[in-house]
Amino acid sequence: MRASLLEVLLVATATWCQAQDGPAPLTSTDPGNRYPVTLASGEFGATVPALGLWPEGMHRHRTILAGAFNGPLLNDDGWPNYQLYLPEAPAPAKLALRVGDVELAEPGGTTVSDYRQELDLARAALTTRFRRTTAAGVVDVVVEQLASRVRPALFATRVRVTAERDTTLRLRASLDLTNTRGLRWVSSRQRPAEGRHAVRLRTLVAETDACDPFDVEVAQGLQEPDGTSPECRAWQSDDRIWLDLERPLVAGQPRELVLLTSYRTSRRGPLPIGHDFRPLAEGLALGFDGLLAEHVAAWTDLWRARIEIDGAPELQRVADAALFHLTSVLQPGGDDSIGPMGLTKVDANNYAGHVFWDAETWMFPALLLLHPELARSMLEYRYRRLEGARQNAILKGVTTGAPWQSEVAYFPWESARTGQEACPRWFVAADEIHNNACIALAFWQFAQLHGDPEWIRSRAAPVTRGIAWFYAARAAAEDDGLFHLRGVTGADEYAEREDDFPYVNATARRALELAVEFAGSDAPAVWTDVARGLTVPFDPDRGIHPEFAGYDGRTIKQADVVLLAYPWGIVRDPARVRADLEYYAPRTARNAPAMSHAIHTILWAGLGDERRALAALDDAWRANVKGPFLTWSETPGNDCINFTTGIGGFLQALAFGFGGLRIVEGGLEADPLLPAAWRALRVRGIGVGDGRVDLIVTHDVVEAVPAAGRPALDRVRIRGVRSPAR
Repeated sequence: MRASLLEVLLVATATWCQAQDGPAPLTSTDPGNRYPVTLASGEFGATVPALGLWPEGMHRHRTILAGAFNGPLLNDDGWPNYQLYLPEAPAPAKLALRVGDVELAEPGGTTVSDYRQELDLARAALTTRFRRTTAAGVVDVVVEQLASRVRPALFATRVRVTAERDTTLRLRASLDLTNTRGLRWVSSRQRPAEGRHAVRLRTLVAETDACDPFDVEVAQGLQEPDGTSPECRAWQSDDRIWLDLERPLVAGQPRELVLLTSYRTSRRGPLPIGHDFRPLAEGLALGFDGLLAEHVAAWTDLWRARIEIDGAPELQRVADAALFHLTSVLQPGGDDSIGPMGLTKVDANNYAGHVFWDAETWMFPALLLLHPELARSMLEYRYRRLEGARQNAILKGVTTGAPWQSEVAYFPWESARTGQEACPRWFVAADEIHNNACIALAFWQFAQLHGDPEWIRSRAAPVTRGIAWFYAARAAAEDDGLFHLRGVTGADEYAEREDDFPYVNATARRALELAVEFAGSDAPAVWTDVARGLTVPFDPDRGIHPEFAGYDGRTIKQADVVLLAYPWGIVRDPARVRADLEYYAPRTARNAPAMSHAIHTILWAGLGDERRALAALDDAWRANVKGPFLTWSETPGNDCINFTTGIGGFLQALAFGFGGLRIVEGGLEADPLLPAAWRALRVRGIGVGDGRVDLIVTHDVVEAVPAAGRPALDRVRIRGVRSPAR
């Protein structure tokens, strides 16, 4: 199918923008690369093999579906293990290409040469090129792929094969359940005359008795270069369906074919009865070039919000990749949030796709600045699970009065579909109640930049009200006249079920105060009483906040006390910030999750210490960024990728650390610290009110410049340029 003039212009424009100042592409020349890239649309994520296609027998590179959870399985004792998980769906391009007796997409082997896989960040498209030696001579293969930003059900693949001598290409497109997990076959439909087929699947177990399992439909369609659908031979076995096609390869002449795969689930409503090829048909009508053009236009718009570091090209590449990986996980206008690994699953733990405190504390702030429409989706996720949080509080025995009258909301440590607890049973007792406070802070942060009165009334107020009632019910008044939170776990998960963590207690107090602010005259007096009475331990001899009551100086897992300075702004005195930071930074485990160093970066920058801020930034990313596509591992010592929690922390280190941004009452403040080696730092496309601003920091000036729409510039306060402390 020929691309229209508009489509060609859109692609050319995007390419020109990239050449000027857009994100640079990332390239792998190693077909044995251990750290593949995930192409995600917000509805699914497909982790792509080195050769771009999933050959027979490949089980490592998974395709997972956003929000379509399987329910808990049973332990040997018959009790639920609480371990919900995202199902793994058939791969989108399980495409066998055979010339003679050579499978072109088979990984490894000595016959692969001239290999190159390029992730074009500006266009959010992946191109894989390689060469195979066959009986018909050299065969060149080019695979182009994208997960559509505009049509998030679609994954598009275009294959171009060129042979040195005349031969025959045998192609097989499969929807294969042998490498899936958590789905059972319901039905299938094949239309070989139209080059299409589909399977209807269903998750194995619902999350609760009140839920239905999810239905999943995966459909595929083939397309010739002229836009027609080829007639294929159709086959079916117990665990897969496939289409076979043969085409001649004329020496030196490329043979091109397009394969579209669509993924739909019933999480937003029932799927059509029978098999519905409509999303697939709409994509095929556009053709690959049409899909690419609208996809590139959407990503060109997304890249208007970007962090630019003039004078640090290596950091710039990491920042661009980080923003790509994080942004691709969500779609605007929904009610999704983000798990610690986004929509990536290779062959290691991805925390079952559950939503933790990671979402609000680590990923939300960067998206709130650059993509507030995605940040809103994360808050909508919590709001729509408010009733689940209330049920969770009843199940945990934290109520006010009779359970059926209680307003207490206890957002679980691991959240999935319903908002009830979804973490493994062995961890339920850890009582990490600080998750509630993180959610309250995120609603307050959004309100300062975008919250209109109706959103505050309908969303922020009810969520923070339930959270306030939780802390009012959970805190215990004791003989010392103070309220205590005992038997809990803070951010430092090495210390389980201890008493009176300053981080837990102080953030609970602040959550109560935020609820009072949103509720106004409707706020019960008990919220203020508990907030004022909550004890926050402080050690005057050492001049620090102890990790918890009775803390003995042991190693901590990750940033905890120091979070009181950022993001919470509870500890503001620079001397106190410095004392806590100097005490806890060296006590933080070196092989711990990536995000602690991001907090250290932000705090050292806030104290004007360029040397230690840059050292902490290095610690945040150098040991955790892996492979040619700059994916993130959870810790320096493991290969759990792609760790969006660490990505979110890193982006905060740049914008809130060296950019000096803080979300404050009524808007933003900027008090940046520009390292001497950087020429400029620009945080472009910050959402404020109904428009966008660019924060531009040089060694001479700091300014907020209108970038789009009608930004509320009166909400952005600039403190000035600070000289780094040497």
